[in-house]
Amino acid sequence: MKSSLLALTIASLSLSACSSWFYGESNYPEPNELREVQSQFNTQILWQKNLGDESGERGLRLSPASDGQHVYAVSADGYFYRFDKDSGKEIYRVDLRNDISSGLTVAGNFAFLGTKNGDVMAIRLEDGQIMWRSRLSSVLLSRPAFGDGLLAVYASDGQLSVFNPADGALIWRHHSKVPMLSMRGNASPIIGGGVVMLSDENGALQVLDARTGISIANDNLVQAGAASTVAAIIDQDASPKINNNRLFASAYGKETYAVDLQSGAPLWRNERAASGVDFAISPTELYLSTAEDHVVALDQDTGNELWRNSDLVGRRLSPPLAIPGLVGVLDFEGYLTWLDSRNGNMIARSKIAASGSKSEALILPDVIVWQLDNGGIVALRPQ
Repeated sequence: MKSSLLALTIASLSLSACSSWFYGESNYPEPNELREVQSQFNTQILWQKNLGDESGERGLRLSPASDGQHVYAVSADGYFYRFDKDSGKEIYRVDLRNDISSGLTVAGNFAFLGTKNGDVMAIRLEDGQIMWRSRLSSVLLSRPAFGDGLLAVYASDGQLSVFNPADGALIWRHHSKVPMLSMRGNASPIIGGGVVMLSDENGALQVLDARTGISIANDNLVQAGAASTVAAIIDQDASPKINNNRLFASAYGKETYAVDLQSGAPLWRNERAASGVDFAISPTELYLSTAEDHVVALDQDTGNELWRNSDLVGRRLSPPLAIPGLVGVLDFEGYLTWLDSRNGNMIARSKIAASGSKSEALILPDVIVWQLDNGGIVALRPQ
């Protein structure tokens, strides 16, 4: 009994002691001073809005979505917006009367999101009305995933649920054991090709039948370290990406890896580049911001590091965005720095906001939209 109590006490102390480490204070590197950049182009701000309460203070990663003509966004305190994509004109605003926990996914005539109360909710795009809501086992921190006519959500307690997106009817649920110690956040599942794929907090890549929830594969691809409690954490909070029949994923503080989707075999792993936030992908590269805010490019075929930019260490960088020829990162002071995607050199910088972002930018053909930690949203275009 005493030994069990002692173990529990030590675990609690460990969690308490490293909480500031997780959220970026005591062990976070001092932010580098911004080095002057001779900007080769400007970044045009098309429009910007204040949505509501700050999401960054709550550790949320709220992100907008689009149907091609409009941008949809939701604030942490539950205001749901529809904007004209080009002008930023507010078409409507609806009070959902719920605090929000996840970013948006738009599919068909609906937007889907998670609430702080532990619900998944469907909102009609035409007028912002709530069409259905279904109870989850815990809060949803990652965006819902849509594919094969199904909606998949992964709650923070390890429960994966698949719903009929038309009416919210539950189709199946699958529960995974989650570790006692983890970072705040989860990766979104991927659904398509008749399967649901999930990179979980135990370092596993799970593959389940999309219609039945029957497990097809459950491979532990990332191993925990044994040196300390912190080393045992293998959170996969960055949502995986797929390109050329390969899945790419990253485990915070551990590694980034690739898996062949036909054979299920690991293709490569890189232990020098890992991220706890979403990463960007181009046709041939991956772009990550590491825990210390190095920006790194990896070759998709080999996992080899192509370049590393360390000019922005400690500046609490956003997930990178990638457009042809450019990689962009937003820092905690609202400076957007553009890097040359070929070599990582800084080639432009603009002050676009008063805060940074923990969320992935929404990239549309002619505009980039970023939801900010301070409750704002900004639409921009490099020119």
